[in-house]
Amino acid sequence: MKLVFLGTAGYHPNENRQTACIAIPDIGLVLDAGTGLFRLRRYLRNNKNNKNDNLHLNILLTHFHLDHTAGLTYLYDVLRGRYDKVKVTVYGMNGIKSISKHLFSSALFPIRIEEHPFSFKLRKIKNKFSVEKAIVYTQNFEHKGGVVGYRVEHDGKTIVYITDTKAQLTEKSVNFASNADLLIHECYYLSHQKQLAEKNQHSYTTLVAKYAKKAKVKKLALFHFNPLEPRIQKFDVEARIIFPNTISSYDGLEVNV
Repeated sequence: MKLVFLGTAGYHPNENRQTACIAIPDIGLVLDAGTGLFRLRRYLRNNKNNKNDNLHLNILLTHFHLDHTAGLTYLYDVLRGRYDKVKVTVYGMNGIKSISKHLFSSALFPIRIEEHPFSFKLRKIKNKFSVEKAIVYTQNFEHKGGVVGYRVEHDGKTIVYITDTKAQLTEKSVNFASNADLLIHECYYLSHQKQLAEKNQHSYTTLVAKYAKKAKVKKLALFHFNPLEPRIQKFDVEARIIFPNTISSYDGLEVNV
């Protein structure tokens, strides 16, 4: 199972990073729809890599802040030339229908969801549900406005995706990521910015590393970096002291799980 990091910044893009978006092309799954979603077009292939076959694109939203949803308005262009072959289903927590009312209002975007030339549906998540051949588990985490984490199990592999929250070392939180092959976790701050992280409900390097270690995951990918932070190389350096198998993700990174 291959993952492609299409956007790895938090809040807003910078010269090198777009905002949160990760694709699992083989199963048509996308984690969040930040500005990095514009890059999805080049990876849109089904298992047979046959452009003429139908594609069901499933997008899992952690929450509805713009750095995680703005890319939904790009789908009209990203899917151009495949309108009759594609279906899009967007999953999210309570309030998912507000995307249609607000993000796709005529004041913000000229094409309503129901006016798109392809099937475009919004669905409320459950604690456990199926997406194509993958099983998806969800868990709520702390963030202003709410946020949900995803545990995706497919073909004997497990990916856990948690963003926009302060890592919690509670039994419930740790069990959610337990023994994952890959943990993708937000890391907006370095360790010396601990107080700022706690104030803003975001995570810092050493805390995320402790979480990964306690959950006994195989690999940790740091993600959702402060776009104004130039010292990205310091993130995995700090985290590796506690959890050696750590990488700092970047736009365009491909990881095989």
